[in-house]
Amino acid sequence: MFYEYAKKLHEDIKSGELLTRHDDYEKTINKIEDMKKSLMYNYFEDTNTRLTTGEITSECLTMVSAGLDNTPLNFKYGIHQLVNYHPEMWHTAYSELVEAYDGDVKRAYNECGSDMRCEYIKAIVQETLRLFTALPMALPRETTSNVIYQNVVIPKGTTLFMNCWAGNHDERKFPDPMTFRPERWLTTVVTESFQEKTVVDTTMRHFAFGIGCRMCLGNNFAIRELYVLFCKLILKFEPVPATGLVPTDNPLALNSYPESLAIEPVPFNIVLRLREHAGNGTPA
Repeated sequence: MFYEYAKKLHEDIKSGELLTRHDDYEKTINKIEDMKKSLMYNYFEDTNTRLTTGEITSECLTMVSAGLDNTPLNFKYGIHQLVNYHPEMWHTAYSELVEAYDGDVKRAYNECGSDMRCEYIKAIVQETLRLFTALPMALPRETTSNVIYQNVVIPKGTTLFMNCWAGNHDERKFPDPMTFRPERWLTTVVTESFQEKTVVDTTMRHFAFGIGCRMCLGNNFAIRELYVLFCKLILKFEPVPATGLVPTDNPLALNSYPESLAIEPVPFNIVLRLREHAGNGTPA
């Protein structure tokens, strides 16, 4: 899936569709000398550059392997929320996903990875990333110059950690931050045909991938991965109400290894039932 996406992105850049970002990128490069050593810098500077199939494959493997831990952890927590706490959201997601493909379940299953047209599931992904925050403390960074913050000088060469958990659970930005509420990411816009449409609010941000030029390079791929995983599972199965003791939905209390950099949920059970149309050979 990502290989075809990367090839298309490469073609779009060279055809000019994404060159509008080049000027802003070049301004950033000129400020930070180390960025001139990056693959992206050399890629943009040489207009005749064409990535080979091997190079594209290598980059794809890098993106996939970098998220081998965090993507499954986020998905595990999101499924816990949807099945054990909010099955009504599962049903809503199914209805909106199928409706997005004019009621064609098979088409939804086959095409969900290429166009990501279900806004509600995109919101579920964003809310999972925000609330769970797989890496509560981001990886360390080093200041490249003296920084003045609230009248305090942070010297060049200081190692800093960003508290992603605090940012993702700031009630000033996210009211009732410990509640799983995908709707917080949705907003209504008016299309060119003067029709109202519900979409994910692209002005909202979370810190699950960090922030700035050193944020997670594979953030868009991770979001697409989670979106496809949610879509295919929701299309194939329906949730069964939990019986017995259900683990907490608080990510910190759910953590198997509090001393670890990443939050890993303790083992828990979920029950799913194969949808009727999924048992007759229809890929749902």
